[in-house]
Amino acid sequence: MQRAFSGNWCWRGMLLLGALILSCKVHAQSAAQLVDEGDAWLARGSYREAEKTYREALALDQRYLPAYLGLTRLAMVRENWREASDWAGKALQIDSNSLAARYFLAISERERAQYQTPFQATHRREARRHFEWILERDSLYRDVLYQYALLYRQDSNYARAIALAEAQLRLRPDLDEPAIGLFRIYHSFLNHTNLDEASRWLATHPTDYARFFAAEVLRRKGQLREADAAFAALVHPGFAWPPQAIYLARARIWTALNRPDSVQALIDRAIGSIDRPLGAHFVFEDCKYIFTAQELETYRRLQTPAEYQAFFRAFWERRDPMPGRSINLRLIEHYHRLLVAERDYAYDGPRLWHNDPDKFGELELPVTYALNREFNDKGLIYLRYGAPDERIVTVRGEINTFRAGSVSREREFAMGWVPNESWRYYNPRMDFHFVIDEGATGNNWRLTPVLANAQMIEDREIWGPPYSRIMSTLRTKWEVEAGLRPPQPTALELAELREEMVAQSQTTYRQGLSSDRYQWPRNLVVLPLEALPLAFRGDSGYTRIEIYYALPAAPFREVTGKSGGYTPAELGFAVHDSAWQPLVAQTQRRNIPILPDPTAAINDFVTVTLRPGTYQATLHGRSLEAERLQGSVRFALKVPDLSGPGLQMSDLLPAWRMEPSSGQSRFDRNGWHLWPNPLRRFSVRQAVFLYFEIYGLTPNGQQRTRYTVEYTLRPTKPRKKFLGLFGSDDRPVLRLKSTHEDTRTILAEHAELDVRQVDPGAYLLEVRVTDEHSGASVLRTLALELTS
Repeated sequence: MQRAFSGNWCWRGMLLLGALILSCKVHAQSAAQLVDEGDAWLARGSYREAEKTYREALALDQRYLPAYLGLTRLAMVRENWREASDWAGKALQIDSNSLAARYFLAISERERAQYQTPFQATHRREARRHFEWILERDSLYRDVLYQYALLYRQDSNYARAIALAEAQLRLRPDLDEPAIGLFRIYHSFLNHTNLDEASRWLATHPTDYARFFAAEVLRRKGQLREADAAFAALVHPGFAWPPQAIYLARARIWTALNRPDSVQALIDRAIGSIDRPLGAHFVFEDCKYIFTAQELETYRRLQTPAEYQAFFRAFWERRDPMPGRSINLRLIEHYHRLLVAERDYAYDGPRLWHNDPDKFGELELPVTYALNREFNDKGLIYLRYGAPDERIVTVRGEINTFRAGSVSREREFAMGWVPNESWRYYNPRMDFHFVIDEGATGNNWRLTPVLANAQMIEDREIWGPPYSRIMSTLRTKWEVEAGLRPPQPTALELAELREEMVAQSQTTYRQGLSSDRYQWPRNLVVLPLEALPLAFRGDSGYTRIEIYYALPAAPFREVTGKSGGYTPAELGFAVHDSAWQPLVAQTQRRNIPILPDPTAAINDFVTVTLRPGTYQATLHGRSLEAERLQGSVRFALKVPDLSGPGLQMSDLLPAWRMEPSSGQSRFDRNGWHLWPNPLRRFSVRQAVFLYFEIYGLTPNGQQRTRYTVEYTLRPTKPRKKFLGLFGSDDRPVLRLKSTHEDTRTILAEHAELDVRQVDPGAYLLEVRVTDEHSGASVLRTLALELTS
């Protein structure tokens, strides 16, 4: 019995041991699956889900190293460096030989060393120890040399930082981030070093990178021609950085020389020569400051050179206010703004919690905000919108701490004075508030969610709500304190006013960091343009689009000061596809007569043939004699398919007059000479002329077609009935109907509508064509304005 029991126990023990091993394997496998899931959440930016999943993996296996590393990476993405150090330290307790744990711990300790605390030197020492430990075992591990270089950059030991980063590129030329990072380290070196001293050091450092920045020193000194020659000499197949770095540096030079044609050529060359991701990343570095979140997401998915090239072309095309011109105005202005930002808003120091006025994360800024590492927040907004329309600076204020509960409620908005500046933009209205917060140094201007100083708010009271409401409440409380009024406002009311200001900042900053704009000249005279796109059948499945426009003459008389003769002007037209790839760009020179009639205009059209689809079209005009006169109009161009079988109809072309043609003119249409009216405004004392084309009529057995045309004119806004009673009257004011026979299936129609009995106002003209043989019907409309 004892032997049987022992054998049974042994068998059962083996089963339990096997089950335990199997359970461990299942748990390990499940933990691995959870970590993979957490990595996917982290890659998508879903941080809460990632943390939850990593912790579930640890709940299954408390010694599963990848889960600790996942939590470490998550903390690093959140820039919670203390937590990252803690998780990496726990990972090392599980495996002291883990290169990944050492790597993450070294970076986390390096970042913690930026904070001025009693442990700053300790963090720096720990970071160095872990970097050295990795290098002793595997100097090719990830980008460890570059990460180590950043520690020396923190210490302003630029020579050592540059040496390590260059060594990283020699050992791992396949890594792109260290290549861009070395570029930033060199720029930081010049930012914080006397240029003559930097020039002497660069001369003793014989690398391509140093030669590049020797040319950059010349540019910064203002020796522009010499700098351009030095950069141009670096363009050769073996140069360490891709040619985009050189083209973009030269673009800044030619911007300073006020040569926009050369700037455009260099940027086009930089984009057109992208043959690998690193070249694209250099282009990205120059324009990342004005990215939208959607553009950033799209950019990060790109893979091929062709995709990168198309992306950057579309990036600039969609921002160009006059894409018909040979230069992209927004691109040129961006490089002008970069030069101003370099001069006035440079800041490449640490952006830490203790020097951030938004310590509680109230602003929730877009992800693109973090791309900027070179300029302060003033510079970032300047790059997006240019100089503000208004600025306010408060140069005085009480030094009182703003802490709810720690001071009297009457001082809720009496935070200590700090360097401050507010920018206001119009169209749309946006207010940006900047401060150099307590704990910040140098040029570290940051966006702040609220101005918590009464003097600052009072200075901005002229800007209206919420500043005026806050000041009204503060004055009431101060009068109460002086015994001049009975108590009225409460601390809760002040808190609500503060929240109102925070909410305004949140809305404005999100909007401001999700868009940008071209800033027209301050003395701009807007050239009003009217554009009327019309579709006609083309050949081989294409549609012929004619864009009719009116170019007013009076503004040219105003800006030139001429009393007669002619003045040169440019009219440009551009079409882009739905991905903002350019399809058409054309300009024409016009001589505009200087006429005393304020209503005189040049009426003309441009033609383009397109496949059916949706496009973006832009029409611009400008004076070639007075640059401040310019204007543009952009509109979605929906191109219909008029090539199919069955009844089709063109758009309606309005005209001042129509006469039988007597010769060949671009204004002739099927035997008629037209004077187009793109303004679509007619006097009731004149006739409204129309031209349109009909396609695909059905012939009968005798090969004849029969169709009916019905014209209906109805008010855009229904008129009031007699004495305003019993609703409104939307009945047509004009209705004409006629039936025609012909031998052709495609023909042109014209009409002359008598509107003398119609009251002035806004109307919609409807033209319906019905094929009497097939029963098919098609309708086109045209908005008109009738004047007295």
